[in-house]
Amino acid sequence: MKKSCQILLLALLTACSTATTVKGEWQGKLPVAAFDHILVVGVSDNSRMRRSFEVALADLIRSPRTRATAAVEVTDAAVMPTAESITTTARAIGADGVLVTRLVSRRVSASESESRFGVKTERPTSLHGTPGLIELFSLKYSEYEDPGELTAKSTVLLESSLYDLRQDDRLVYAITTRSKFHEGGNDDIIANVTQAIAGQLRSEALIR
Repeated sequence: MKKSCQILLLALLTACSTATTVKGEWQGKLPVAAFDHILVVGVSDNSRMRRSFEVALADLIRSPRTRATAAVEVTDAAVMPTAESITTTARAIGADGVLVTRLVSRRVSASESESRFGVKTERPTSLHGTPGLIELFSLKYSEYEDPGELTAKSTVLLESSLYDLRQDDRLVYAITTRSKFHEGGNDDIIANVTQAIAGQLRSEALIR
């Protein structure tokens, strides 16, 4: 598996989201009954980032009628998951579905705001403690410059694939999540992306 497809959360945990859109598409024959227990997998070679994403998404999927388990909670987080290890883990915990999310692409663009120039005025202080006639009409002038700021904006495309272990591990649903964000914080992007994915699953009655 290419490394570019393994760093799912490196972008996510170092950014502040400004816009997230989601699109789902059914794969193959229908219908598919709601899942009882989903194993959540994030493809990332950074165990800390992978944990944050998987735990957040599992929390949003989980409900009184649907169980959800983050893969890092039942496997060695330092080991990159494989198709075989994911399937083995899912069956071991009794999951009937596996949701795998990976990074498809990331585009970064940088821009710099214009510098601003201006003049500040300051009235001199009278030697006598109160402004005299001269001081009232005498101002100090000083020029200043606010340098432009360099900002970076990223667009990340994620793909989440839902596999049905009740149907020979068949891919049944795919979700594409696109998020645009400014580099900076981390909580907002995780929240936005995971809410979009979980919301799409719920809207299609794949979770309850």
